[in-house]
Amino acid sequence: MKTKIRFNTIALCVILLPLFVYIYLVNVGNEHSHHIDFHLFYVLGSSLIAFLLGIAAFLEFKRDKVDKIFFIALGFIGVGVFYSFHALLTPGLSLFTLIDFSDPLKETSAFVMAGDVSRLWLAFMIFIPDSLLNKRHHLKKYLNGYTLLAFAIVLPLLTYLWFSTPSLIPNFKNSDLSDTTFATLIKIATLLIIGVNTLKYYYSYKAKSNLTILSFVVGLVLIMETVILFLISKPWTSVWWLAHNLFLASYVIIGCGVIYSLLSSEKYGFFDVFGQIEQYMTLLEEKNK
Repeated sequence: MKTKIRFNTIALCVILLPLFVYIYLVNVGNEHSHHIDFHLFYVLGSSLIAFLLGIAAFLEFKRDKVDKIFFIALGFIGVGVFYSFHALLTPGLSLFTLIDFSDPLKETSAFVMAGDVSRLWLAFMIFIPDSLLNKRHHLKKYLNGYTLLAFAIVLPLLTYLWFSTPSLIPNFKNSDLSDTTFATLIKIATLLIIGVNTLKYYYSYKAKSNLTILSFVVGLVLIMETVILFLISKPWTSVWWLAHNLFLASYVIIGCGVIYSLLSSEKYGFFDVFGQIEQYMTLLEEKNK
């Protein structure tokens, strides 16, 4: 009991800490820091961490054969890919240019979109129901290392083709660097998906305490905070940099939960509260008939 209270307290502190940092930054002045080359290496480092977490998640999947962990591995690999493009498309890089955009606004839109898509992708992979393939056993054979490797090769190629075709890139930023309506809708969609995920894992944790599930709750809340900070900030401000740090922390915490499941006896144990209620209701209806 005391251990659970301790973990809950630590989780709450991690969730609330960004709020105090945000208040501090706003009060001292939301300064602009155009460290373009630093952003490149920082985000590339973050992408490498995402790839490593994807490998760790796949090892956990191979060990315990939990379908959801495979999709989380795909989520981390996708973050690594999209976030790498976010780094390599940084406007004004002095080192090299990945794609030569004739329109600076398109370049900024591609740069911002790559970051937003990475969060949407991870949210979607975690959103996939744990029971998705329970009645589709013929598809489970594709949950293997070959599929993961093919995904890690094909996704960067498709993403490069996407970004190298300016007509396919929607405008994510206005001339004053504020979000367009489309970019705002993408962020809101990400928030909604993550919000549903967070509720599912929160109720699972309340019904059946599991440290890996708690890491998902904390990580998902931090992603929501990240999206909100990106929504209310503009590139290169202090709050914008805070959002980068928060996103890295969010998926590292989720990844640590997966690694904990891999290395300990306490495995990923999602308890589908809503699914159980639906199952009981169906059973009750059958008995009544």
